[in-house]
Amino acid sequence: MENQQRKKLIESLRNITDSEIWEFHKQKNKTIPDKLYRYRGLSSQEEREQNLQTLFGDYFKSLGRKHHVVWLSDPKCFDNEGQEVDTQISFRDEIIQKYILFQLYRKELVKYLGMESAIQFHENILRETTQSDEILQYQKSELSRRIAEDSKIPDRELYFNQLQEKSTELIPYCKKKNRDRITNGLAVACFSETKYSDYMWKHYAADGNGFCLEYDMTRLRLTDCQRYEMYPVRYQDEPTDLDRLLKPDYDRQAWSSQILMAILTKKTQYHKEKEWRFVLGNCGYDKNEDGTEKRGLTFPFIKPTTIYLGPNISEDNKNRLLNIGQKLGIRIGALEKNSEPDSYRETIIHEPDPALNRLRVNPPL
Repeated sequence: MENQQRKKLIESLRNITDSEIWEFHKQKNKTIPDKLYRYRGLSSQEEREQNLQTLFGDYFKSLGRKHHVVWLSDPKCFDNEGQEVDTQISFRDEIIQKYILFQLYRKELVKYLGMESAIQFHENILRETTQSDEILQYQKSELSRRIAEDSKIPDRELYFNQLQEKSTELIPYCKKKNRDRITNGLAVACFSETKYSDYMWKHYAADGNGFCLEYDMTRLRLTDCQRYEMYPVRYQDEPTDLDRLLKPDYDRQAWSSQILMAILTKKTQYHKEKEWRFVLGNCGYDKNEDGTEKRGLTFPFIKPTTIYLGPNISEDNKNRLLNIGQKLGIRIGALEKNSEPDSYRETIIHEPDPALNRLRVNPPL
């Protein structure tokens, strides 16, 4: 799927209405490739355990049986030291600063008015305007009046300058906090349109010492959530405008097309990934033994049709995957790198016995 098509499809989410959602998914459904691929690494012990164990599936109480799964990650794991790397969730500095000042002014007003009166004051403001500049002006005027009555703060301008400086310092922290708030409860699994990608083998499958799972998407109906919630990623360097989500009166819904647009937008430097994303909302993450929240979850998915071994796979990892393929009745293919970019020779080294299909192929209804 060409990037221009991806951009056009995702851009159509901008002003979509509830009545148009079904038509959007019908159009998107036509663009989903017959086959999608998921690259997995086997470098560390932790990575091996997670990626190999996931192949065996999980038991789901709601289904009353074991089922094939995919691992979905918390989008917060995609960030690197507070910088959006794998999504384009961003806010303009001047907008985030107004948001911070709104909070700082509100906190100061509570000191003067008390909590109940301060809340009533803000409710009155919001009835008159939702424009952030006007709200800040209301707050600043009221603070100035209160400060004028309080001899402990004789220099009002100095006082507001200090709050301005504090708001500037808080911008990076507030950006990270709001990115986390917006993606809270989301879970994402990443796929690619191709198994013949030098870039993907290098960056997502331990430089070829990993594997790639092939999924036959034609096994899924449009109404199955595993297909319904599968979206193409668009590549552009301009971030999705999420400034409106910072308005003081914004009531965050469980899901938002604006948030989805940001989750499905990556910088152009990643265009070689040819990525599709399976995105779920309202997810709850289990706890680790130490009480910290897990960085992802498993969810029922169709059984992979083929496990492709990376061109640089070790003998140990090859044997592990052959053993798994034999147990689960999954075809195993081996890839060898050709001299040309993104060119590989493919050899099937294990064809499964249909009788060895231990887990059901069909997705949950």
